[in-house]
This record gives sequence, structure tokens and C-alpha cells, in this order.
Amino acid sequence: MKYGHAENNTLIGNRVGVSIGHRDTDNLVTGNDILQSRQVGVFFRPENGKDFAGHRNRIGNSSGSVTSASAVLSLLSIDVNPGLTIIGPVGTRYRIDYALEANAASWTTMVTLTLPSSPYTFSDFTTPVRTKRFYRVVAQP
Repeated sequence: MKYGHAENNTLIGNRVGVSIGHRDTDNLVTGNDILQSRQVGVFFRPENGKDFAGHRNRIGNSSGSVTSASAVLSLLSIDVNPGLTIIGPVGTRYRIDYALEANAASWTTMVTLTLPSSPYTFSDFTTPVRTKRFYRVVAQP
């Protein structure tokens, strides 16, 4: 879908809450309740080349929003400790960064890891409870 708008929907108990990729471009997904997803809440499908990928999709809620890049990432929980689900080729190195604002000019590296399985869940036990953080996952060469 291109230039789509999904706002104020409730998605409960789906395998995947929202799936983006394969030419899904310039969409706005905001104010939606994505609950009890069996695999991931927001899934950025793997790219098959720059002309067959999702670009500039904006995902947001009352805490803010971010525009998609090439990372596959979903937020599991922010009640106690946030968790990220990374879906990608096993053995690929990824860097997980965080910032206090979605559009921050600089990000802090939290960890660099080699993906042991896919999907892989990473939990951030370093963040103070109820602190707002934004995360990104960057594939490493």
C-alpha cells in the first residue's frame, strides 16, 4: 500500500499486528492498539532490493513516532522492561542503539550481537522503569 492511513484501530490476537514491506511506502500507522500478537506487533518484512522494500512508513503512538528503515523490529512490552524482536538471517551482526527521542541526532550503542536465532528477543534490563526510550537495530558489515 502507498500513502495509506491506519488510525485508531484495535488489532487483537493476530499472528502479526501490522506488516510493512514489499513496496509499502509513505504510510501512516498511528494511535492503534496492537494487543496480544502471537509473533510480533509491528513487522518490517525483509527487503528484496531497494526497489522492492518499504520506505518512509511512519509508526507512532502517544509517545511519539519513528519512520521505518531497513531494520526488522517490534516492541514487545514497555510496562517493565522493553523487549525487541529481531528477525533476520542467523549469524548476522546487529548493533542495538537507543535514544530518548525518536528523531535524535545521536544514538547510544547498547550492544552489538550476532543473531543466534530468528526471531530473536532482546530485553533491555538497563532502562529505568517507565523511562521512554526509542530503539533501532542496525545490521553490521
